[in-house]
Amino acid sequence: MSYVSTIEDCLEILVGLKLDYKFDLNSNDRNILSSIGRQVFRKIPLTDRQFKLVSTKILSYKDNFSKAGIANFDEAVNNLRMPLREIDRSKYITIVDTIDVDDVKDHKLDWQWIKIRFPFSKKDIIKLEEISNDYRKEYQHKRGSHEHYFRLTENTAFSIVQKFKDKTFVIDEKLIEIHDEVYIIKQNVQEHIPCVKDGVLYNINENLIKIINEQTDNLTQVIDRHRRFGIENFNQSPSGSLKNSIAYRTDMSVQVRPSSNTIDELILSMYELNRFPLIVLLEETNAEDQLHQFYNSIKNLISNDEQSILFRQEGQTEFNKFIKDKKLNNWVDKNTKIVYASTNKLPKVLLTADWSPIASISYNSGMNRQLSTFISDRCDLVIYYDEHMSPFRRFSNLYEM
Repeated sequence: MSYVSTIEDCLEILVGLKLDYKFDLNSNDRNILSSIGRQVFRKIPLTDRQFKLVSTKILSYKDNFSKAGIANFDEAVNNLRMPLREIDRSKYITIVDTIDVDDVKDHKLDWQWIKIRFPFSKKDIIKLEEISNDYRKEYQHKRGSHEHYFRLTENTAFSIVQKFKDKTFVIDEKLIEIHDEVYIIKQNVQEHIPCVKDGVLYNINENLIKIINEQTDNLTQVIDRHRRFGIENFNQSPSGSLKNSIAYRTDMSVQVRPSSNTIDELILSMYELNRFPLIVLLEETNAEDQLHQFYNSIKNLISNDEQSILFRQEGQTEFNKFIKDKKLNNWVDKNTKIVYASTNKLPKVLLTADWSPIASISYNSGMNRQLSTFISDRCDLVIYYDEHMSPFRRFSNLYEM
């Protein structure tokens, strides 16, 4: 006969942390009781809610304790080995000037922050992750704490209040005011923010109008570059051409399948959108065929002296000979319209040359990380001319064509 004196003893026996007797736990109870059992075994007290939960569930196993020869069960379940642990269940969202995070960067010290504080809640964590996915650079959190911080901006304030306003949080009045003001703007965007709607530009200041006019007088090209101009596009894509599908894309990245569109169709679309300077990324193992294909398609649109290839193959290869024969080994400068590089390496010259791409075409959706960063920092149009996306990119937000 074995004796127990506290509910913690009963719980540890029930989940197999004490004695050799094996209890047949209900599948709905196993995970939660095992988790709490390991907690008290590590000498971490129960909370009031855990005590209530364990007290309720453990009673259904009373007969099992009797069969196991464990006495004093009825008294033990009402006794505690350790006083209940007090939990701060306050839930609030407020504005602070400093944050309790060890590795915050110096340049962020002058920011104001939105502090979100709540005890662990899976539903609240999911909402928090939805916000942090959109504002990763503005988010800070000290591992193990219940406090989360976002840089105070109109967008973060709106998103946070929108997510948590009906979740019993105490929210700073200033944040509610910001949310309400942004909400009015979002409901009437045409009256407040630079945008394109129904083929008309709204709220564009004179300096931006000048920049747009210097680059194009074509509405499709404006819509294609609306991210570069810092304006919103509310036009729907007209059905039909690949050019329109690219221009009206919902994300900077686009997959164009060779089985659906030829390289001639792709290049003509890029030419009509005036998407130069352009970087073209070739696979080293297929570089010769891909270069022949791309060059032969664009040679009548872009001159050879406006193109430059920044990598070579080892030895005397047909690829190297083609570059020499076509005189494609040109300096990269502000007059260069097309640069060819390998998907495996970022050429150092691109970091020093007076040249920067605004678009890229890659024959492979997998590429060197530094090269990928270089492109994402400079290009608002990234095309993968690839039938099958790499596993890494397959689950990112791509607009397929």
